[in-house]
Amino acid sequence: MDQIIGLQLYSIRDEMKKDFSGSLEKVKAAGYNAVEFADFYGNSATFIKSEMDRIGLIPFSAHIGYEMLSKKIDDVCEFSRELGLSWVVCPGYEIKSPEDCAKISAILANAARNLEPLGIRVAYHNHYRELDKFFGKYIFDMIIQNNEGVKVYAEIDTCWVQYAGVDPVEFIDNKKDLAGPFHFKDINTNYQEIKSSEINVEVGNGIIDFPAIIEVARKNGVIGNGIFVEQEAFTRDMFESIKISCDNIKILLRGQEPK
Repeated sequence: MDQIIGLQLYSIRDEMKKDFSGSLEKVKAAGYNAVEFADFYGNSATFIKSEMDRIGLIPFSAHIGYEMLSKKIDDVCEFSRELGLSWVVCPGYEIKSPEDCAKISAILANAARNLEPLGIRVAYHNHYRELDKFFGKYIFDMIIQNNEGVKVYAEIDTCWVQYAGVDPVEFIDNKKDLAGPFHFKDINTNYQEIKSSEINVEVGNGIIDFPAIIEVARKNGVIGNGIFVEQEAFTRDMFESIKISCDNIKILLRGQEPK
């Protein structure tokens, strides 16, 4: 399989609501070969899969909330199998204590146990809050660890790691083979002065050291777990913006610097 370069469809959620198939066609035209779903907008797995096949996009991963993972795991398994997902990712959980870490860790481990026979892996996506610590240990690490004998992976969002004041390269390296799909999200130079929802820079046009991230991901053999662009806000047409990110990632993967 070619390198997965996908779009987290939350980036274009308003357009997806208006025109599901047309928006996916624009994602393909922007140069992506895969997507990560944030919502299915009431569509069946059969319909989505047929549209993905027609357009030429891989339904590689999906963000699915902890409520579904904990209460409707059988439905998640069937939908994910029919759609042909490779990854199911929990997009977040409210963490106020170590006990909360244990709760979501158990939910993720159970989901992984159910999805593993289908060839689908489970990951957790971080925001900056998961880079806080309890007892000297990252919340993120406490979430993905378990004693169930199953692997739960880290979908590392480069922007939020940087936003938390942590070096994304070092953080990714420490995860070794537990680094799952990556969110390549860049960050503005003045990120400490703006709201998180106003981060609007394309990949390669901000301050994240993506050449070093690519190098460490290749070293650890996890670059093939997928690269996904997610952008919170836009200063130009969103489809132009996501194309810039896709083009820049392809340049970075060749070992070159975007212009």
